[in-house]
Amino acid sequence: MSQEKKIQTPAGAVWVEKLTYSRTREQLHVFAHTEQAVDYPAFMKIQEHLIEQTGQENTLVSLHVPMKCEKEFASFCVGFAKNEMRTCGALWPKSVWEYNKENHAVYCAFEEEQLREVVQMMPAYPRLLSCVEETSGAQLFFVKKEKLALGIACTELIDFEKQQESQHSAAVPDGQGTPKTNPEPKAQLQAEKPKPKPKKKAAAKAAHTHKTKALLGEAFFPKKTDDLSSVSLDLGRVTLEGLVVKSPEARQKRSKDGSIVSFSLTDYYGTMKILCSMDNRETQRALEVLSKKKRVFVRGEVRMDPYSKQDVIWAFQISYMPFKDRGDGDLPFHRPELHAHTKMSSLDALADTKELVETAANMGLSALAITDHGVVQAFPLAYDACLAHKELKLIYGVEAYLANDMAAFTGQDAPIDEVVVFDIETTGLDKEQCEIIEIGAVRWKDGKALETFEQFAKPKAKLPPEIVKLTGITDQDLADAPSEQQTLEAFARFVSDTPLVAHNATFDLSFIRNRGRAYGLLFENDIVDTLPLARMMVPDVRRHSLDAMCRHFKIEQLHHHRANDDAACTARLWEKLKELAGAKRFSELNGSMSTKALPTNHLILLVKNKKGLKNLYTLITEAHLRHFHRRPVMPKSLVMKHREGLIIGGACEQGEVFRSVLGKLDPKTQSQIADFYDYLEVQPLGNNAFLIHDDRDGFWVHDNRDLENINKRIIALAKEKGIPVVATGDVHFIKPQDEYLRRILMSGQGFTDADNQPPLYLHTTQEMLDEFSYLDEDEAMEVVVNAPNRIVESIETGFGPYPQDTAAPREENGDELICSIARKGAEDIYGSPLPEIVSARLEKELGSITKHDFSTLYLSAYRLVKQSNDDGYTVGSRGSVGSSFVAKAMGISEVNPLAPHYVCPHCKFSDFDVKELGAACGPDLPDRDCPQCGTKMAKDGYEIPFEVFLGFDGDKVPDIDLNFSGEYQPRAFAKVIEMFGQDNVFRAGTVIGVAAKSAYGYVRKYMEEKGIYIQPAQIDLLTKGIENVKRTTGQHPAGLIVVPEDRDILDYTPLQRPADKTDSETITTHFDFNSLHDRLVKLDILGHDNPTVIRRLYEFTGIDPVDVPLDDPGTLSLFLNCDALDLKDPEFPFDLGVLGVPEFGTEFAMNMLKDTRPTTVAELLRISGLSHGTDVWLGNAADLIANGVATLRECVCTRDDIMVYLMHCGVDSKIAFDTMESVRKGKGLKPVMENAMRQAHVPDWYIESCKKIQYMFPKAHAAAYVVAALRIAYYKVHMPLAFYAAYFSVRGEEMDAYDALQGIDHIKKVLAGFKGKRDMTARDEKQRVHLQLAMEMLARGYEFMPPDIQTSHATMYEIVDGKIRMPLSAVGGLGENAAKSVVEARKDGPFATIEDVNLRTKLNNSNIQRLKEVGAFGDMWDTAQLSLF
Repeated sequence: MSQEKKIQTPAGAVWVEKLTYSRTREQLHVFAHTEQAVDYPAFMKIQEHLIEQTGQENTLVSLHVPMKCEKEFASFCVGFAKNEMRTCGALWPKSVWEYNKENHAVYCAFEEEQLREVVQMMPAYPRLLSCVEETSGAQLFFVKKEKLALGIACTELIDFEKQQESQHSAAVPDGQGTPKTNPEPKAQLQAEKPKPKPKKKAAAKAAHTHKTKALLGEAFFPKKTDDLSSVSLDLGRVTLEGLVVKSPEARQKRSKDGSIVSFSLTDYYGTMKILCSMDNRETQRALEVLSKKKRVFVRGEVRMDPYSKQDVIWAFQISYMPFKDRGDGDLPFHRPELHAHTKMSSLDALADTKELVETAANMGLSALAITDHGVVQAFPLAYDACLAHKELKLIYGVEAYLANDMAAFTGQDAPIDEVVVFDIETTGLDKEQCEIIEIGAVRWKDGKALETFEQFAKPKAKLPPEIVKLTGITDQDLADAPSEQQTLEAFARFVSDTPLVAHNATFDLSFIRNRGRAYGLLFENDIVDTLPLARMMVPDVRRHSLDAMCRHFKIEQLHHHRANDDAACTARLWEKLKELAGAKRFSELNGSMSTKALPTNHLILLVKNKKGLKNLYTLITEAHLRHFHRRPVMPKSLVMKHREGLIIGGACEQGEVFRSVLGKLDPKTQSQIADFYDYLEVQPLGNNAFLIHDDRDGFWVHDNRDLENINKRIIALAKEKGIPVVATGDVHFIKPQDEYLRRILMSGQGFTDADNQPPLYLHTTQEMLDEFSYLDEDEAMEVVVNAPNRIVESIETGFGPYPQDTAAPREENGDELICSIARKGAEDIYGSPLPEIVSARLEKELGSITKHDFSTLYLSAYRLVKQSNDDGYTVGSRGSVGSSFVAKAMGISEVNPLAPHYVCPHCKFSDFDVKELGAACGPDLPDRDCPQCGTKMAKDGYEIPFEVFLGFDGDKVPDIDLNFSGEYQPRAFAKVIEMFGQDNVFRAGTVIGVAAKSAYGYVRKYMEEKGIYIQPAQIDLLTKGIENVKRTTGQHPAGLIVVPEDRDILDYTPLQRPADKTDSETITTHFDFNSLHDRLVKLDILGHDNPTVIRRLYEFTGIDPVDVPLDDPGTLSLFLNCDALDLKDPEFPFDLGVLGVPEFGTEFAMNMLKDTRPTTVAELLRISGLSHGTDVWLGNAADLIANGVATLRECVCTRDDIMVYLMHCGVDSKIAFDTMESVRKGKGLKPVMENAMRQAHVPDWYIESCKKIQYMFPKAHAAAYVVAALRIAYYKVHMPLAFYAAYFSVRGEEMDAYDALQGIDHIKKVLAGFKGKRDMTARDEKQRVHLQLAMEMLARGYEFMPPDIQTSHATMYEIVDGKIRMPLSAVGGLGENAAKSVVEARKDGPFATIEDVNLRTKLNNSNIQRLKEVGAFGDMWDTAQLSLF
């Protein structure tokens, strides 16, 4: 526009100067001004009016307002603040203003200096400054009051009382729930490109606004929102709508008067991190609201976050309203979903089991069947999720891979006798539309041809060129041939009722039946198909086509793809296969052979009752253990044998029935296939739309009408068989938008059609009815709602995926035996009679153990530990078993859970009255001699409640985790099998999902290949969606599942091999061991380095590590400094002495030690707990200690701390226990827990700390680790050569002798190289750790001796003449086997020369060279020399 145009707005006149249009941003820019000053509300009304008049919502208005005095500036700024900086609204009456006309600047100050700082900390503060400058051209400065000579109080410029009255009256709503206004007549603006006016009415907006509630600023409902996926820094102000997908977090400001609240907002195609400033009251409400599913609206500004360097939204207005998810509302009927996959469908489905159950329940579905591909590992997860949704019926099922081993013969059984072997040639593949052009047959008996049949048939159309090329038959050959009808009639007379034989008989038989039906010919003969028979009899042959089989059996072929010749070849093949099968009757051709080469179809199995569940587990086990061929295959014969209690369904487009319709098999064959099923399936057209573009399988499918016809044929077939047909979704993800996740997952596996995802989401009832709208209303209702619900009603309820009781093995007289052993063990420590405190704890535990049948488990652990100790290998406990005093008394655990105390090892006098000494654990008590006999008393006790181990009521299945020496672990496994029997012990299985790092890789790779940029928050969302999709299975490194003799493992879980390795001898549980945790007993027999190191220390020194003091001052000093090491190198780079000390030698742990400066064993125990927890130290205890809020002793460090501390504060013991359990599992605090804590005056920081924790370490586990660490560290201080030799012997597998022998300066250079290395491998990291310890050893003045080819051990470091002799395996590139070959060869005598070494060992030239480099040969000659004189 070349001239200004005056426009009348509700807030006064405005002059429009010009309009510009950005094609890039598709945005209209209006430049306008007023002739007099306006306040901020009027300013906003003018902007909104101009935007409305343009007719384009994506409009930017630059409005210039002349402001020339303090009142005008103050009024504008206070109005801005009340809208955009609501939390500081009460501050402005205390402000002072001054306007400087010369430099066109306005200054604001406050009566109190801190108020200025409050305003400047507001997120909207930068926008206030820029808004004043852009609107008026003036600069706004906030200064100290003393700098204003002529300042005017804001109360003199603005009547705040009148303003409040005005706001109150304006807030009274009219009948529509919005303030009454007097709209002015609208003027029309004309842009360069006129846009249509928005059609949304004000009343609609008012209604929406009435529904929204405010979280920050005023409530609003936007007319238009920005696309979340397109948000970028150059957009500036944006309006967004979405759901909160990440739990909101709040970080308290330094001023402590509010918090920075953050959350992620998504529409599933884009995700942004939202930040905003809120006062404490707003923060608490926001955290509560945003933690639930709400529809959230945000107005804010795109900024670069200075910390993450990522685009974020600083919000100045947030509203929300209830989120209405997909559902059926008040629909009086609901469908079930009988075909749903979870993330357990390996690398295929993305539905989280818990979310799937919750969504189905919220939709109102009547039932949900879990039917993963070939596995049932989601059953326990689904069962647990359904406990909170009793209205949803859970159905157990599987989509199995069916191998039809019953396809070799179809018909009435009879002795094998005369048959007719035949073959046909056709004009194409369509078994209905194409025609037969030749039939060849041979009547065959006892290996001889009795009669032949050969006849052409003349088609109605010319032969396609490809058929001429394939068969060699031409139109000229067929010119005088009889019609197809005549040929078929002649063939029918030839075969009569004789059984037929064909190779790929499904094709040939369907053709003659389909074509013959038009002529009244049925061909209902029994049929033998040599194709599946060949696949079963010779499974290891790569291909099973007729020509491949003829080559395999050396059957001569004359004219392949000519009917008569192919029939003759098939007859001879039939003879070979019949002999291999050893069959005398036709039925013996089916069943018992290999399924390895058989193709598979999908099959749905639904569990009807407990018998069916047992049969399903049997089938899953058989499929994994005996029929696994790239996937777990179920032979049809096996399914038939175990179908009791199961309902068999037709599955998806990979099912037999669908394939028979798609392949246009004849009606009789389709009917015979359908006979196997209890119901058939149809699915939405979109599920199978890929067939429209499939020239092979879907050669005749051209549009949705053809797909409709397939479904209609399946429905008709079901009616013919009198069985129901049900509509299912073949669910692979939950929301329609989740198809994007499956694109990424499939693309990452190399699928070229990954971007063409079918709509495999969970449909509501109405959505599914809409999918079948091409059926008449009653029929659609039948397949979508009525028929599926009849199936659901036939299924029993009230049983889980396994028995709900705890099944523990029970030993006869076990209760008496455990009581006897435990009491004797306690008396050996404390004497008889036992002190009351000891006796009470012992009897309490024994009561729970014997009551709940845990005696046998304790006795098993006792025998395992005793056996290992007797064999010279100490055993360390893990987990929470150290919480049990019975375990201590029986020698199972080295941790004493009683309160700190003294006990005399000689006269058994004990003293538990030591609280005034302030020791948090026994080893920290001061030394004391026995007052009765003068013997130095032992100090013990770590004060650990028994409830941590067996639960509050003592009925939780105990987890007795034991650390055996890695050398001893196989013997411990054998001992368990010996105790319980081979048939009752199974390795605990694991399910391995896609890790977060791998999921991130899938997302990044897809985006890079597509050239797409997405926000980091969206990457996080997509990564989370792919994370934990099942990738493979494995075995727990230590877990053994024990089944009582009177129980069957298949009552609890199917079985399989780890990682589906068919050559593995290991059998594991199919369910992840965590799922079986409280149902079957699990023994953890872990192979660990610490017991092996302790054995080596004993071998080197003769001193039992169990006897070394835990409170040795020199040992404890290692955790503070290096003084006890007496280092000779002043430039040694480490200032702690814990290198090589288990659990404390890592960089992470050493940093914790530096931050906490521990001086006691109890503090080390707390540090161990912190280092093994998740979100316990970083961002939690570390900050509390650094900021002086709490001390190490006060922080939550182990799970037991919570229960003990809360009970100390007066919280009910059951609530204290439940709180500990909830926090340790990362479930935070329930309201009842938080209320109890606040009533007991638990500090706020403690409560907030508990909310952050995701996992907590048990105190008993930490104590066991610290005890082992202190024992080993004692040798480091007092017997250093033994320590280093033991460490390197057990843990130094990546040590390179060459580097270690070059001296300390060389090691420092190598370590410096590691520091600059970007991608450190696990091997690099181990080498770095080993060299750090080698450098420390050298810095203490000790030396390595090079390996000696004549004397060095293969793998063991040895102490020789005050030095450490390196083993042969320490030489780079020399493996353990090669080193052992040297030692073995030495048994035949010492080596004479290097040449002799080479000849007698497995060393190669490279090994020899490496040995030379480290001096392993000494002065040995290369070859033998003979001198003649």
